Amino acid sequence: MLLTLNNLPHRKEMVPPHHLRLVQVIFSLLVLYVTALPSVVKIGVLMDEDDKQIEEAFQSGVDGINADSSILPSKQLAVQISKVKPGDSYRGLQEVCGQFSSGVVGVVGSLSSSSSYLIQSASSFMEVPYVHLHWDNKVVPNTFSLNLNPGFSSMSQAFRDLVDTKDWSSYTIVYEDYEALIKLKELLKQDKEKPVKVSLRQLTRGMSYRKLVKDISQQGATNIILDISTSKIKEFLTQAREIGMMTEYHNYMITSLVMFRGLTGLVQFDQNGRRLNITLDVLELREDGMKTIGTWNQRSGVHFNKTYKTVLQEVMRQLKNRTLRVVSIINPPYLLLKNAAGKLTGNDQFEGYCVDVVRELSKILGFNYAIHLVRDGSHGTKNENGEWNGMIRELIDREADLALADLTITYEREEAVDFTMPFMNLGISILFRKPTKNVPKLFSFLSPLSLEVWIYMATAYLGVSLLLFILARLTPLEWEAPHPCDPDADVLENQFTLPNSFWFTIGSLMQQGTEVAPKALSTRIVATMWWFFTLIMISSYTANLAAFLTAERMNSPIESAEDLGKQVSIQYGCLSSGSTKNFFKESKIPTYKKMWAVMQARPSVFTESNQEGVERVLEGNYAYLMESTSIEYMTERDCELEQIGGLLDSKGYGIATPEGSPYRTPISNAILRLQEDGVLHLLKEKWWSNRSGSKCKQEEKKSSMSTNELGLASIGGVFVVLLAGLGFACIIALVEFIWKTKRLSGRDRASIFYEFIHEIRSVLCCSESCQQVKNL
Repeated sequence: MLLTLNNLPHRKEMVPPHHLRLVQVIFSLLVLYVTALPSVVKIGVLMDEDDKQIEEAFQSGVDGINADSSILPSKQLAVQISKVKPGDSYRGLQEVCGQFSSGVVGVVGSLSSSSSYLIQSASSFMEVPYVHLHWDNKVVPNTFSLNLNPGFSSMSQAFRDLVDTKDWSSYTIVYEDYEALIKLKELLKQDKEKPVKVSLRQLTRGMSYRKLVKDISQQGATNIILDISTSKIKEFLTQAREIGMMTEYHNYMITSLVMFRGLTGLVQFDQNGRRLNITLDVLELREDGMKTIGTWNQRSGVHFNKTYKTVLQEVMRQLKNRTLRVVSIINPPYLLLKNAAGKLTGNDQFEGYCVDVVRELSKILGFNYAIHLVRDGSHGTKNENGEWNGMIRELIDREADLALADLTITYEREEAVDFTMPFMNLGISILFRKPTKNVPKLFSFLSPLSLEVWIYMATAYLGVSLLLFILARLTPLEWEAPHPCDPDADVLENQFTLPNSFWFTIGSLMQQGTEVAPKALSTRIVATMWWFFTLIMISSYTANLAAFLTAERMNSPIESAEDLGKQVSIQYGCLSSGSTKNFFKESKIPTYKKMWAVMQARPSVFTESNQEGVERVLEGNYAYLMESTSIEYMTERDCELEQIGGLLDSKGYGIATPEGSPYRTPISNAILRLQEDGVLHLLKEKWWSNRSGSKCKQEEKKSSMSTNELGLASIGGVFVVLLAGLGFACIIALVEFIWKTKRLSGRDRASIFYEFIHEIRSVLCCSESCQQVKNL
């Protein structure tokens, strides 16, 4: 974009040539000071020797006025031109004195500042009107002098207002002489709330335009203010175009008030000869020439006549069939190389989420695109010297028009390039390998209660059994006749023997009844308290047993970033260049600051790519910090991986463009349209869902369906206890059987082997349930 301010507004009606109009204006100004004019009106002109345009303008203008009798009736206009070498003040003073002697009614000067100051003094002394044509901070208008140019302060404010309207954060001023810095003083001032980076480059006599333009280009300047002679502007812009600095990303502001043609509007002066109520046109260079796009005046500042819709339509027309250079980076699923038998070139060699996004954008906006990979394989970070690398570097160097990848929008990057609205929202999270499942212990049914509780329960069982035995022997109500039909028997017996006491308490503990029941108040109180105790303990055990047997718990050493920061056994890291690393580096949160200190002390935890980080996670004992969307993609394809905890921050991916790119707004609008139409959601589903059928989700579904099914590993210990109890009972029965056989052999004086065989036959005879009483 090329902008300039014009002091000569356009008119639609037919008007005389520019030089004729200029002479008419000057002549009108001189008439203000002269009450009576002779038949031949002489006007003196003082000019530098190399200023041929002024000479031609005055000579042609005078001829045109003299040819039109309606302009100056019965009068003839004569111009007396004197040429002076630039900077020769003495010669200039001599020439103006000679013109005064010849009877000029006024003097028009276009000399340098030093000569103009002397001429102004002489004209004031001789009371001859003097009109000054050049900008000059030393020449102060007075009663007998006028300056057609606006004051330095007015022009400086006009340029500042225009820069502020364009919201330039940096610009380079190219000037010829130091007086230009006075005219542009407002552009050199800094705003505390919004600092601006200003660079100054002087175009000295004999300096190569091409070299100066190259130097400016190498500095990455895109906003350039030209305060050089009008005759040099064309050559400067020609060199800029050859070097590649006349693109849609470069903006030029020309301070000259006489760019390409125009006619003056109303000219007003104050009592001291200074210009009043200055109104300037803002011109913009387009394909069909310079066009007025707005105005500036001292009261209201800059006002553009183009609406937002008009500007957007112009940019949309520029995008049509234009080929944009898109830089990206290999990182599935955003961008990956196609697997093809033959060699692919151009856009055909890439596929992925970003390829589909730029294809959809091109359909809406009508542009073409060419995708290429970033040279250094980096997203873009700034080093200690403030220099960028990766995709950000290519945008700054104008080697790419768009950067489309998993590129996070950050404040630091936003200062270097421009971002569209986010096309995806995400945050940093933790990628970790899934812990191995707990192998249920054989006696896992004991897990609901701790070992300490089991010991206390055994002690309580033993204590209550003994207490019941003692109290039953103390109370007379537990002593009764052996047979209820003989209440006056001489012998009384107690049912709570030591074995029966233990049998009663164990039966109550197992929620079962026994044939033994307490009769005394004391023994019944003991029984009641024991039943209450067993009710609570069995209920608690049953509740916990269900959770322990139906849920397969995982041994996860970390559950959040806080857990990760507290431990030292598991290493953790992130990508060596990118927004994730910068997040921890700049974070003020104590946990994240501590994690950054740990990572910084061990540089080996950083990786060169996300794939390297995933591989280290699979190796074990390593946690990788990365964007949640990438974690979602990885966990979808590898069932051994999982996301730990929630999001550590909130951010978005955006399309980056060079600073000042006119394409940012239409691309943002297109992204919003894709979001509203659900296209971005469908593309994410397409590339994030596992094409092999989502094996991980199937396994999770199968696992969830079998959650209520108990495997043998979970309750195998119960079977072991049962078998052990049954075996123990068999051993006791066998011991009792052998003991009985031995007693019988001693009574009958038979061999133990004979009695053993006889008893075995009796036992194995299942048809008989009666047995003869044998006194032992």
